[in-house]
Amino acid sequence: DLRIKLGSFEDELLKIQEENTNLKTEICNLRTMPEQIRTDQLSSVTLRAMPTEHLSGSTATLPPMNSGEVLMEYEEVKFQLAAKESAIQSLQSQLREAVYLQQQSKYEVVDKQQKIQELQETITELHNEMAVKDSENLNQLQDIHHLESKVKALKQEIWRSEESFNQLKRDVEEVRLGSSSGSRDKYLGSPHSTLQENQIQSFRANCLLKSELERRDGTILNLRKEVLLLQEKRDGLTTELDVQERRIYHLQTELREGEAKLEQKQSCLQQLKEELDTTKKLHKEGQKQVFCPKITTTYFKFQHLNYFLYPRC
Repeated sequence: DLRIKLGSFEDELLKIQEENTNLKTEICNLRTMPEQIRTDQLSSVTLRAMPTEHLSGSTATLPPMNSGEVLMEYEEVKFQLAAKESAIQSLQSQLREAVYLQQQSKYEVVDKQQKIQELQETITELHNEMAVKDSENLNQLQDIHHLESKVKALKQEIWRSEESFNQLKRDVEEVRLGSSSGSRDKYLGSPHSTLQENQIQSFRANCLLKSELERRDGTILNLRKEVLLLQEKRDGLTTELDVQERRIYHLQTELREGEAKLEQKQSCLQQLKEELDTTKKLHKEGQKQVFCPKITTTYFKFQHLNYFLYPRC
């Protein structure tokens, strides 16, 4: 809409400039016409005094005219035409200034619109990036919660393994104590073969207990390593979450600044539109003032033509 209005404003200005050019041409022609008519009249007619004592009717009331009065009236009309031409030039200067201001306003409006578009695109990108970061933070919080649950379960498993390990140790001690007391009793009142069988069974039980203890120790060690890895991963996720939160805060700050700049640009755009409306009003007033001198000049031109074509003397 602004471009259409500006185009119509420029068309009107071109029309006014063309009319001013035509008006100047007419003024120049009007300046040369009285001199030519006066020369022709002086060359063909000799001015002489005309007696009025025998005249009757409206003719008798007309005062005699001489060439001096004609020249004085011509100079007066010439002065008025010069004043009108000066007024027209002043209006043309005002119109040129208004066109320049309007062109500057047009450039500023285009520049402001481009900046507003860039700010709107930046705000949209920030909104999208914040949405992505919020989704990532939610996923990280869920991962942290899952890891904490898994760490808790592993700690319980370690505690159960340690309880089993302690129970096995107690069982081994009991077996050792039982084997030593039984061996002494059987050594005193039983055959030698029974003692060997008891020793073999005790050895086998000890081997089983040792292998079970080693397996449990390996399980506990692996569980502890896994707990450490999970804790390190949780710490890393927590650190990354802190970084993302700081990034979100920074983006929110940029978003607020962008919105403030957008409001400022919109205010400037509104001000430029108001200035453009004022320029249009000045243009309309100047156009009216240009039309008025043109009519007055045309009137004077016809008056001169009538005067020289139909002289009163």
